[in-house]
Amino acid sequence: MHCKDRILEPDNSEYCEAPINTLILLGSFAQRRLTNTFKDLPPRYKGLVGSSRLTFPYGGNLGMPCKAHISLGDLVHKIPKIRQKIGWRAKQYLFNLEPTMSHADIIISHGAEAQYSSQATKYCRRTGCPLIIQEVESIPFVSYGSRFNDQRLTALSLARLVIAVTERARTAMIVEGIPESKIRLVPFGIDTELFNPQVPQRDTRTRCGFSEDDTVVLFVGKIDWGKGVHDLLYAAKLLSDDPQLSKCKLRFMLAGNGPDYHAISGLIDQLNLSEKFKLVGSISYSDIPELYASCDMVVVPSKPYGRTVLDQCPLVLFESMATGKPVIGTYCGGIPEVLGECGLLVPPGDALTLSNAIKTLAVNSSMRQDLGESGLARVRNKYDSKIVGALCADVLDEALAL
Repeated sequence: MHCKDRILEPDNSEYCEAPINTLILLGSFAQRRLTNTFKDLPPRYKGLVGSSRLTFPYGGNLGMPCKAHISLGDLVHKIPKIRQKIGWRAKQYLFNLEPTMSHADIIISHGAEAQYSSQATKYCRRTGCPLIIQEVESIPFVSYGSRFNDQRLTALSLARLVIAVTERARTAMIVEGIPESKIRLVPFGIDTELFNPQVPQRDTRTRCGFSEDDTVVLFVGKIDWGKGVHDLLYAAKLLSDDPQLSKCKLRFMLAGNGPDYHAISGLIDQLNLSEKFKLVGSISYSDIPELYASCDMVVVPSKPYGRTVLDQCPLVLFESMATGKPVIGTYCGGIPEVLGECGLLVPPGDALTLSNAIKTLAVNSSMRQDLGESGLARVRNKYDSKIVGALCADVLDEALAL
């Protein structure tokens, strides 16, 4: 293996091991929010992200070296009739992937159901290259009855080790029959140099038409039903005439885009909330920390989309806590696990309870400060990318030794 080669350092006379080429397959999921988990691997691991071409208009700089491949999704995304018939799993097929895999000493593949994971499984079974699957899915047998269920279980079974990003994901795999002895719990990581309480808010409030006296509630994410944006609007309507909030001057900022963007814009007008809401649309990843700096609380009102779709582990949680902001989340997926006791939790799809939680934080600045400080400490102790990078390296070491 390449990782056992010996090379001579140019500035000293001692020998050291060559870096271990580590391919991290993310497909169209390649974005800074996911690469933060791997960007601080120790120097002995030389990481390369395998992405699809669609990554670049979506997120641009990944903070890591990247090899972009044409994916099936790239080919069909401009053909609506075909695009609608092909699910996200199949769209993750990456063309000409094997030459990239041939340079890897070990492969980490995100999501057992993605087609690039199936490609990696077949390659690793044939060549003996170690494979690690990183899994976020927390619904057992999510694809039961389809060919993707077999592909998923094959990938999880043949991987030397499996990384579960939450305890719920670990439990789901145990239910599916994956041996507990091969599952390692490694959470997502967050870049605490980019996201921190010292980020200046600049003039974000002014550009949104808000004043420094306003109490700003921030939502960051995809604008669609499963993210709970509709529930946030209904909660805002319930709070709009609350006399106890007259001094708080609640304002709401929605950052992101998605299939329901225009519908949400129309609903804001219909609910007579135009003066309280600002839709800022999509913004670059490097500008997101300023949004957090400009708000007083962050709301993550996710809810199940249906039997097979769940907002597993919103990375907005890590970003919010890293900037010292209090968070209101829901009992959905891994949200309670990530927040711990460092935020408020409400039932998903419950606008009334959500409105009460927003009101509680709006009128209690000391609670906002306490939750923000405890969330910040939790991130620095558990989710900092440097800590997570070391945990990932331990799993890589173990898989290479098997």
